[in-house]
Amino acid sequence: MRGLCEHGIVVLVLFVTACCCFYRGHACLDEERQALLQLKDSNYPNNNRLDDWVGEDCCQWNGVSCSSSSSRVDTIDLSFVRNDEKGIWYPNVTLFAQFKELESLDLFSNHIGGWVMQEGFNQMKNLKTLKLGRNRLNESSQSLSALCGLTKLQSLDLDYNNLDDGALPLCLRNSSPLEELDLSGNNLRGVLSGLCGLKRLKRLFLFGNYLEDQSLPSCLGNLSSLERLDLAHNNLRFTDGFTQMKNIKILKLGLNRLNESRQSLHGLCGMTKLQSLELDYNNLDDGAIPPCLLRTSSPLEELYMYGNNMRGDLPGLCGLKRLKALDLGQNYLDDQSLPSCLRNLSALEELDLSENNFKNPFGISTDLCKLSNLVTLNLKTNSIEGNIPPCLEDMHYLQSLDLSYNLFSGVVPSFIFNNLTMLQTIYLSNNQFMGVLSFSMFANLSKLYEIDLSNNVQLEVETEYPHWVPTFQLMWLLLKNCNLNQHSTSSIPSFISTQNHLYSLQLDHNSLKGAIPSWLLYNTTSLRIISLRANQFEGSIPQSTHNTSSIVSYLDISENSLSGSLPINIGTLLLHLSYFNLSKNALKGRIPLSMGEMADLHTLDLSNNQLSGEMPHSITKNCTSLNYLSVSSNRLEGEFLPIDANLTQLQYLLANHNNFTGTIPTSLLNSPYLMILDIRKNNLSGPIPNWLFFLSNLVSLLLGDNLFRGRIPIQLCRLSNLHTLNLSNNSLSGNIPSCLNNITSWKKNSPIESGLYVLGMLQLRYSTSFTTKGITYSYEGLPFSLMTGIDFSMNQLVGDIPFQIGDLRELRSFNLSNNLLTGPLPLSFQNLENLESLDLSHNKLVGRIPYELTQLHSLVVFLVAYNNLSGIIPFEKQFSTFGESSYEGNPALCGSPLQRKCSLNIPLQPPKGKGHGSRILDNHVLFYSFVAMSYALGFWGVIGFLLLNKNWRHKYFEVMDAYIGLSMEKLLQFRRYLGNCCCK
Repeated sequence: MRGLCEHGIVVLVLFVTACCCFYRGHACLDEERQALLQLKDSNYPNNNRLDDWVGEDCCQWNGVSCSSSSSRVDTIDLSFVRNDEKGIWYPNVTLFAQFKELESLDLFSNHIGGWVMQEGFNQMKNLKTLKLGRNRLNESSQSLSALCGLTKLQSLDLDYNNLDDGALPLCLRNSSPLEELDLSGNNLRGVLSGLCGLKRLKRLFLFGNYLEDQSLPSCLGNLSSLERLDLAHNNLRFTDGFTQMKNIKILKLGLNRLNESRQSLHGLCGMTKLQSLELDYNNLDDGAIPPCLLRTSSPLEELYMYGNNMRGDLPGLCGLKRLKALDLGQNYLDDQSLPSCLRNLSALEELDLSENNFKNPFGISTDLCKLSNLVTLNLKTNSIEGNIPPCLEDMHYLQSLDLSYNLFSGVVPSFIFNNLTMLQTIYLSNNQFMGVLSFSMFANLSKLYEIDLSNNVQLEVETEYPHWVPTFQLMWLLLKNCNLNQHSTSSIPSFISTQNHLYSLQLDHNSLKGAIPSWLLYNTTSLRIISLRANQFEGSIPQSTHNTSSIVSYLDISENSLSGSLPINIGTLLLHLSYFNLSKNALKGRIPLSMGEMADLHTLDLSNNQLSGEMPHSITKNCTSLNYLSVSSNRLEGEFLPIDANLTQLQYLLANHNNFTGTIPTSLLNSPYLMILDIRKNNLSGPIPNWLFFLSNLVSLLLGDNLFRGRIPIQLCRLSNLHTLNLSNNSLSGNIPSCLNNITSWKKNSPIESGLYVLGMLQLRYSTSFTTKGITYSYEGLPFSLMTGIDFSMNQLVGDIPFQIGDLRELRSFNLSNNLLTGPLPLSFQNLENLESLDLSHNKLVGRIPYELTQLHSLVVFLVAYNNLSGIIPFEKQFSTFGESSYEGNPALCGSPLQRKCSLNIPLQPPKGKGHGSRILDNHVLFYSFVAMSYALGFWGVIGFLLLNKNWRHKYFEVMDAYIGLSMEKLLQFRRYLGNCCCK
């Protein structure tokens, strides 16, 4: 018994010792935990990403991992942690040198410009991987020489640092253990002979530089270990310099200029080990690939020729018996272009024929179904019609199928997907499928993680019946605009609650009803993107049942029927939101102060609700990441932007259609990137401040329908990028600035960024609105970039219209109606070749309508009603399409389309006298004296009278215009008469 007890004690001691060793092997050393905290406090204070750097075990902290044997930190990942707001960073290297077994350090995108205490690199004896991409290492000439102490460095990433040819220090070129070097996206232009000393180099990335053929030294062929070379996006024209690179296996040459010679690719013939060749976007034609690469014995396994000029005649591809991946997307191929022998490439696993002209690639001539070993098939964006071919069920190894953006119709056959059990991604969106698709057909696809059935408007997707149990765990579920559950529950699919890995859920435009379930926002472990736009959800925004914050970063529940007030604690409930769209609902009450806690918020849209109260200071002061803020069409009051606003990243501010009062606040100057400012239809007052036009990035300035007074500031002419300007319906006075022709975007085509914001796979286009042709349009995408317009209507502007406006050739809409403008229509308007709408009505303009305006071929709307214009209306070309309403209220205008005919009553001369007696005027001296005196009295009598009497002056000009117009009409009639005679 005693022996047994002793034996048990020994076992227990061993067990406890093993547990302690096990615990120690996975815990964090205290000195390294303190070093990490020191690193955080000195360089990354108040950074949200490092919030979890708490607790005793630093090996569990975000971006930190430790060696299982020594418990020392071996990996530190601080990529994307330090933003540009903190300026250029010069880190103290000794802080990193405290980690004696550190093997991998990632400082990617931290705005590093150099180092402090750079001798610390000499102590980092175990560092093998260093990532310094997307920093500012060009700021210091010594920033890379500091790396010479890293004697075991095998992988170095220096991409996108704007480095030049001499940046790589000699110590890294000679006897270096480097196996991987990334210099992509820099400023390399010259000869790269400095790379020749890297004898162990296996992977070299030079993407996105300015290299030319002579930049590639022949000594690169001596790098016997080099297997992968990326030279895409440079200025290469030939491949002669590649002849000696016999060991290269992967070569990328996309986005170069290799189409400039038929012999450009012949230098690749010496690459006898080449397995992967990428030639995307070189505008190559069918005969560009030399026969030496297409021989039967070729080791080529991957060929990428996306975005070229391929049109057909590709039989040479059939010789590539080892080919596994073929990308011919975005070319000009059709059903006759692919040779029938392509079906014999039995090793082919990946085939991309997207963005071509195929209508039936499954026909007899091509018969893609024979490629039974395909793993990936991409036929996106073609013109393929009819049903999905049944033969697809024979592709048992298929993992990714993309048939989106075609003309497929009929029902989606369930038997095909029952057999394709290896499928991981299915894209059937933007087709013409119809009937009912039961989601249960995908139940047994256990590997499925992404499916997109969106925008099949005649399809009914049913997820609730019949009952089924999914075997998959989706990451992406896209079911937009596909009549989801319309004949069952009209609700969110219930199986989503079982999807623990779901990252993105998009159910827009499905008329879904009921309340938004609380579990969707708060009980999911990975869901980041939720889009429920344009449905019929009711009730309020759900609260968390366990008082926990949602991890969702993108939430769009706009265009629904949500009502009630926003939760007071919404800022903590949805703390991690980057995109939040609540527009077009029926929400009431105040905007909660807690929204100011959403530090990551990039886009906030609360427009088209019934919100009241003031704009919370907490949002405008604390949400410094905001790029887009819209509170349009609510009932908000007070200042539209508080005086302490600090929206430093703001580009779009839409506060129109509210009850805001006061003046334009100077806090706008804290938003130097502002592109769109829309504060129309409020009660803002005071003069338009001169400092507003220091915001040089303004593209759209919309101040209409307020109470602004005073003159239009001449500083307006500084805004060279301005596209749309609306100052209408205010109390502005004075003259129109004559310097408007200083604004470049109105004189020449100046496209702007389309407001595209990308989040994951979502592309968000911001828009602006402008009234033209009497209708308010919303512009986004390309129209957003091209629309140009000026609206000064409904003010008290006086004086002549500046002739300099004729220089604004890119102007599409011009509205000066309902002012007090005088003078004639400028003849320079004939140069406004892109003008579509011109409204000059309700002013006091005089003179004739210039005949030269008839050459404005883009003009659709022309209004000069209720002025004092006179003469004949030029009723030709575009002007023949304008009706009577364009000219009414001008009593002295005549001709079509008005009913008033043009005529001029010229009084007859009295008959000559018959007497022959001598008269006093027969005396030549007296006669000429009388004539001279009469001329002087008559000229100055008439001219002086016209100068003194404004009404008679206008009548005189009207008579003269009528006379000129009648003369022109007679001449035109005579010309037509001659033309008819000649034709006969």
